[in-house]
Amino acid sequence: MAPRFNAKRPVKAGQTEIRQSGRNAWTRAVVQPRPEVMALEPDAHGGLDPVELARLGLRPEDVLDFSVNTNAYGPPPGVAQALAAVDVTRYPDRRATALRRAIAAREGIAAEQVLIGNGAAQLIWLAAMAYLRPGDRVLIIGPTFGEYRVASQLMGAEVTVWRANPAHDFAPDPDDLARALAIGGPRLVWLCNPNNPTGVYLPLDVLRRLRTAAPGALWIIDEAYRPFVAEPWPSPPLSEEGNVLLLRSLTKEGALPGLRLG
Repeated sequence: MAPRFNAKRPVKAGQTEIRQSGRNAWTRAVVQPRPEVMALEPDAHGGLDPVELARLGLRPEDVLDFSVNTNAYGPPPGVAQALAAVDVTRYPDRRATALRRAIAAREGIAAEQVLIGNGAAQLIWLAAMAYLRPGDRVLIIGPTFGEYRVASQLMGAEVTVWRANPAHDFAPDPDDLARALAIGGPRLVWLCNPNNPTGVYLPLDVLRRLRTAAPGALWIIDEAYRPFVAEPWPSPPLSEEGNVLLLRSLTKEGALPGLRLG
């Protein structure tokens, strides 16, 4: 039976007394999100805001969007035809087997090493949920994409942002960064390489040196902008060394932010 409402029963702090259909009832305190959620500070993200545009009386086609650094040449040929051929009446392969095998064949790795997500953003959140616990130390090499911080803080991690010096064109000083890694002892390191928004691209020898400064850390390297590098170094072999996750996306290279594929 539902509990009876006692008119003489005091309402505790956080409880609400309600009346419905002439009957008295009581409800418990409103369930609140975790403290980590309540303390989150949102971060800026690229993309047009339809609500903001409507408030300003603007149409999306009237605005030049510089907040998203996608390929200016647009999607590759054949993308529209391929999307039109998709059977939307059926659930897709939840493991994305064919796509994982194609990526693995191109990169020379095993299909089991490839995970497909709804954009790299989902993979950022999945990685934070999978590897971070309350109190874990996280180091972010900044200034950079804000999603790393938000996802890490939501999991209760202690986040430190090591900021590169603008006087040096935001190129990280390997010695200073190595010291910060050794002192901080992070469980997880976020690195955007090449970096968003500075464009700095760390060479492989520098990255390997930095990894030795924090040998027990998991490095998550976001390579969303790698296709724009003139001569990128081959990064998949780095994952064979252990404790490395590489993030890639079709958003920037393929100019397909609406497809959500990472």
